[in-house]
Amino acid sequence: MNLQAPVKNHLWLGGILLLALFLRLIGVGDLSFWVDEYVHVIRARDVIQGNGPLFNEDNNGILLTFFIIPLFKFFGMNEWTARLPSVLFGTASVGMVYLIGKRLFNKPTALIAALLSGCSLYLIYWSRLARNYAIFEFFFLLCLLLFLIYFKPQKLDTKKKRNLALVSLPITFILSLISHQLSFFFILSAGLYFLLKGISSFWTKNAENKNLFRVLGGISALGFAVMFIPAFGRLMQNSMQLILPERIVKWVIPNWERLSSLMAEKPLEAFNVYKDVILYDYSYAWIIALGGLVWTFIKKPQTGVLLLCFLIFPFLLMSFIFREPSLPRYLIYLYPLYLLPIAFALTEGSKLLLFKLPKVKKWSPALAVLLFLPFIRGSEIKKLVQVVQKDNFIVDSKLSKWSFVNWKDPAEYLKPLLQEGDVILATVPKAAAWYLDKPETEIIWFRQKEYDTEKKGYVDYKELPEKQHAYSPEGFRNILNTQKRGWFLADYYLDNVLTHPQAKTLVYQNLHYEKEASPDGSVRLFHWDHSQGWEKDQQMVVVLGKSPARHFSKEYKIPLKKEMLQKTQTEFFFVTQGIDSAREAYFFINKKGKAYIPPHKIKEGKGRSTIKIKTSFLQEGENTIQIGYDSNVLQDPDKGFVLHGMGITGK
Repeated sequence: MNLQAPVKNHLWLGGILLLALFLRLIGVGDLSFWVDEYVHVIRARDVIQGNGPLFNEDNNGILLTFFIIPLFKFFGMNEWTARLPSVLFGTASVGMVYLIGKRLFNKPTALIAALLSGCSLYLIYWSRLARNYAIFEFFFLLCLLLFLIYFKPQKLDTKKKRNLALVSLPITFILSLISHQLSFFFILSAGLYFLLKGISSFWTKNAENKNLFRVLGGISALGFAVMFIPAFGRLMQNSMQLILPERIVKWVIPNWERLSSLMAEKPLEAFNVYKDVILYDYSYAWIIALGGLVWTFIKKPQTGVLLLCFLIFPFLLMSFIFREPSLPRYLIYLYPLYLLPIAFALTEGSKLLLFKLPKVKKWSPALAVLLFLPFIRGSEIKKLVQVVQKDNFIVDSKLSKWSFVNWKDPAEYLKPLLQEGDVILATVPKAAAWYLDKPETEIIWFRQKEYDTEKKGYVDYKELPEKQHAYSPEGFRNILNTQKRGWFLADYYLDNVLTHPQAKTLVYQNLHYEKEASPDGSVRLFHWDHSQGWEKDQQMVVVLGKSPARHFSKEYKIPLKKEMLQKTQTEFFFVTQGIDSAREAYFFINKKGKAYIPPHKIKEGKGRSTIKIKTSFLQEGENTIQIGYDSNVLQDPDKGFVLHGMGITGK
C-alpha cells in the first residue's frame, strides 16, 4: 500500500470522500428542522411562492439560501433537500483539508487529515443541518488554499495559476463573508502573516516578494493599531462609520471597557466553549496536536508560521477579544486546521515506529490510522447517522448548545383538526408556520420576555402591539377570552425564562392538553374551545418517558409547615395520565426517599391517585420532589406518562 503513488492517492482520497458523504447524507432528512434552520428554509419557500423578499433584516448566511431555492423548486420543500447543500459543502471541505494539508505538509499527512475531518463527529453534525456553517467552512478553507497558491507558491504553481488564484481570492472571500461574518478573521490572519513576513524580510537574504510583504505588513500594522490600541480605535471609530454600518464598526473595534469587565468576571468563558469542542470531539488527541505543532515549527517552520496566523491567532482572538457571542459552532472554520498537526504527528510518529523496518515502512500511514481509531466516536456517529434520537441534544452539548424538538408530528396531528377562524399560537412561529403550511403572519408568537443588553438580563416587553398578541400575560388572556377556539404549540420555550410565569399558569390551568399529538413529548399541543369549557385540575404538563432524553422532571419545591409533620405519614396526590403499570412512575423526596406513583382507575384521560409517605422523609420548610420514569417497565403499551399536578392532601 504505497500511498505516495498518485493513482492510489486519488483512490484513497475518493474513498475518504465517499465515507464522509455517507456519514453526512444518510438519514439527513429524518429530523424536524432546528429553530435556526428556518432562517433559510422559510426565506427560500417564501421566495418561490412569491410571499416574501429574499433579503430582510437577517441575511446572515444568505448564500446558503441561494442554494436551497433551486433545490426546493425542483425537488420539493423538505428537510432532505434543505440540508443537501450543507452535506455537499461539508464533504467538499474534507477535500479542501486534503489540498491544504498536501501543500503545508505532505500527501500522507493530507490523507490522514482528510480522514480525521471526514470522521469528526463535530464536523459531521454541522454538515447535516440547513445552516450556514458547512458552507462557511468550505469557502473559508478555499480562501486559505487560494492564499497559499499565491503567497506561498510551490514549484508546480505556474504564474498563470498564481494570478488566477489572486483574482479568485476576493471573490471567494465575498462568498465566505456572505456565508458568515466570521470570515473577517481571514483578514486578520492574513494581516498577521504579512506583518511577520514583512519584518522577517529585513534580515532574510533573497526574500521573495519582500517589497510586497513590507507594504502589506505596514498596512496590517496600522490596522492592528486601530483595532488593538484603545486610543487609536476611539479616534477612528467615527470615521469608519461613514463607510461601514455602525454594528460592524462596533464589532471590529473592541470595547475595551466591556472586555476588562468580562476578563475580571469570566476570563475563560469563551475559551472554555472552544476548548470543550476540541477536548470532546477527539478527546485526548489535543496532546498529539500540541506535539504536532511543536514538531511542525521544528521541521517546517514556514508551515508553523502559517498555523500560528490562521489557527492559533484567530483562536485566541475569539477566546479573549472577540468573545461575544461564543458558541461551539463558531469554531468550525478553524477546526479542520487543528486536525493538520494531529495528522502530521501521526504520520511522523508512525514512520519513527517503523524506521528499523524498511520493508514495511510504506505501511506507516496505515499504522497512523490504526493509532487514531480509538479516538473516533464511532458509537455516537452511528447514533447520529441512524437518527436514534429525534429530540433534545442530538450530540453532546459541548458540540452544540441547541436541542432539537419534533414539530413535524404534532403539526400533522393538528392539520385535520383545524377549523376556519381558529387561532394558532406557538413558542416558535417559524416552526409552526412551516409544518402547518401557513404564512408566519398567521401564527401568534407566544413570548413575554426579551433580553435587555443594558441590564444584561431578561425583562418584560416594553412596547406592545395594538393587534392581538401574546407578548404579555394580559395579551394572552385577552386572546383566550375573545377567541372561541384556538391551538397552542409549545416546545421547551414554554418552561424557560422567555415565558412569564403568569402566562405559563394561564396555559396550564385553562388549556386542554392533547396527549396523543407528540410521540416524544418534545412539542406539547394545547387547545381551548369555549363550547367545551376550560381545563380543570391541571397545574402543569410534564411529559416523561416518551423520549430517552426525558426520563426525569426538574426538581419541584413543596413547602411544609411544622404542624403538617406531626403525623407518622403524609398523603401526597398526583394527577397523571397514561400510567399503565404500578412500577412505571416514581418520585424522589429530598433525594433520599423513593416511591412509585400508582395508576389511577380512569382508563382514558387524567386521573388522581394518592400515596402515603413516612414523615421521616420530610422536613420543615422546602422539600424537593423529582418525578421519574422507569425505562425498565415492561407493561407500558402507551410508553411514558403525563404529570398534570401534585401536592399534599392534608390527610
